[in-house]
Amino acid sequence: MKLLFLNTNVPSNVGNGFFYFGIQHVLSEVSAEIALVSAPFPPQTPFRLDKQMFARSFDLPGAVEGVDGIVVAGPVLDMSFDRQFGTLLRAFRNRGKRIYLLSVGGRRYDAKEHRVVSKCLAEVSPDMIVTRDRETYDLYGETAKSSLDGICFAFFVSDAYAKYQVNLSEQFCVATLDFDRERRLSNYIE
Repeated sequence: MKLLFLNTNVPSNVGNGFFYFGIQHVLSEVSAEIALVSAPFPPQTPFRLDKQMFARSFDLPGAVEGVDGIVVAGPVLDMSFDRQFGTLLRAFRNRGKRIYLLSVGGRRYDAKEHRVVSKCLAEVSPDMIVTRDRETYDLYGETAKSSLDGICFAFFVSDAYAKYQVNLSEQFCVATLDFDRERRLSNYIE
C-alpha cells in the first residue's frame, strides 16, 4: 500500500517532526508493504504561496501514481481544516482512496471550530482517526469508520532508536523546544 504523507512542514514547527517520525516508525512496524510518499503540507504552508500561486500548484491526488490513500497528522482539526485539506480529502474520497488522520487534535475546541471540522469530516468520512487526546476523540471519533483515543505518535519515537546508557553523574545539558527559560536540572537530581 502506498500512502501520500503530508509531512513537509517540519521547518515551520520542529515539534511536528516527532509525531511524523513516530508515524513513519509505527507504519513500518505494522507492515513492510506500506510505503510512504512525502508531500507538501499543503503547499501554501511550507512554501508560503499566495492564492494565485496556490491555484497553480500541482494536484496532489493526481500527481502520485498508484497512491492508495493519504495520511494527515498533527493539530490540524482547527478553523482552517476545510480550507487547507478539504479539497484534497474530497478528491481522495471521490477517487475511492483511503483517508487516515493520525495523531490529530484541535486547537480551540470551541463550538465554531467543531462545526467547521465536523462538516468537513462528515463529507470525507475518514477511514481512520487516531486522536492525540480524549477531547478530540469525544468530538470526532464517531466521524471515522475506525477510531482510537489518545495516541500521539511522538510517543513511539523512542522505539525507533536503540537505547543507550546515560551517566547521570556527569555534567550534561538538557534543552526543550519551548520558549521558556530552561530550569536547572540539578534542582531535580538528588
